[in-house]
Amino acid sequence: MFTLEKMGIPTVGITAKHFLADYRSTALSTGLPELPVALAEEAYSSISDKEVQEDVDSMIDEIISALTTPVEAGVEQLEMPITTPGGPSPLTGETTRFTAENYDKLYDKFNATFLEYGWGDGFMLTPPTRPRVDEMMKGTSHPADEVVVKHFEPAKGEATVEKIAIAAVMAGCKPEYLPVVLAAIEALSDPAFDLIQVSMSTGAHTPFLFVNGPIRDEIGINYKAGPLGPGSRNHVNATIGRAVRLVMMNIGGCYLGIKDMDVLGTSNKFGMLIGENEEANPWEPYHVEIGYDPKTSVISALGMDSQNETALASVEPEVLLYYYATVMCDFGGGALACAHFFDADTLILMNPDHAKTVAESGWSKNDVRGFLFKTCGVTEHELTAGGRADIMPAYLETWQALGRQAGEKLPCVKSSERIKIIVAGAGPLKGSNISGIGRLVTKEIDKWK
Repeated sequence: MFTLEKMGIPTVGITAKHFLADYRSTALSTGLPELPVALAEEAYSSISDKEVQEDVDSMIDEIISALTTPVEAGVEQLEMPITTPGGPSPLTGETTRFTAENYDKLYDKFNATFLEYGWGDGFMLTPPTRPRVDEMMKGTSHPADEVVVKHFEPAKGEATVEKIAIAAVMAGCKPEYLPVVLAAIEALSDPAFDLIQVSMSTGAHTPFLFVNGPIRDEIGINYKAGPLGPGSRNHVNATIGRAVRLVMMNIGGCYLGIKDMDVLGTSNKFGMLIGENEEANPWEPYHVEIGYDPKTSVISALGMDSQNETALASVEPEVLLYYYATVMCDFGGGALACAHFFDADTLILMNPDHAKTVAESGWSKNDVRGFLFKTCGVTEHELTAGGRADIMPAYLETWQALGRQAGEKLPCVKSSERIKIIVAGAGPLKGSNISGIGRLVTKEIDKWK
């Protein structure tokens, strides 16, 4: 719409009332604050085709009027409304100062104000004072004003090294963690990652991050037992993940109810970061598999739609992998849709015991991918039961295009190449599948040191 309007071609958006703040905020950040809009009572994805037609018919005069009224395009605005009316934007470049009679009251005032403005993630933040930010900047050789991402989506904020360092301070990071945060933000900005979809969807989407290379041990990233959970072992994992979320909010404008339209939410949004357990990997570590030197430290990012866990003792490979295949296809959720509409990747977090059993039986990663691709999916009956093929006709169209026969399945990914495998965690039984939205993107960390 924005591109067409700037070309002089009239458009009008139709949006549900619930999404009006999102619509206006997005129009502002693209330089069209007066972009016409017609308001619907409900999101059209939630009602029948007949109801959609009736609703559009009722608004036809309003739509025609909007299409025939000129709209003046402005310049891109790097400020957006935030969660509290009247609160300033964190993108203005101005320094916010606090005064109080003692440090405790000052600390409380800072946190209360950041909560009021919507700049925090709900937990207590470390005040990003000038000395703390300067100390954080010692974690990188790059200058404070260097631009990491010129227009960080969806609000198009300019992500400089210093602004990212401020988020890292607030999240509780140490200076040596900063290169990982900088590389993560670079990864999220890659078009293949699909940051807009991850940030603005009604689904509980979030970046899933994992690290390979020497920096895992250098800074203490947990890649063994429970790396996605709480606890002192996961301080590095948690604070880096949290810093990434704060950048998404205060530079990307990913504020709940403004651009983040998540219906239910998830605690995963506070941050998800692990290391690959390379030492327990019977195959090549992921970064070596895709061409990096083993001594190069990298971070990989996938927009996560959902996570499903499998639990099984180490038995023959076909049985183990069958269980992994069964959790790949979240038909009632968004995993299948993401795979076939966005050609998304899916990430298998394979338990070290499972990986060892499979590899010792002579299976390569390609063998595993091929088996999972053939085994995962939904049948024609599941595609058509309850009218689901009418709701999502692309599923059945893809099933037919692949030449699937009765009893065969529509796979949960478009090709076996979309299945990525890492070895994660420690201990028996548990493995997991991370269903993606876009593609798995990898960036070097070392260059940000």
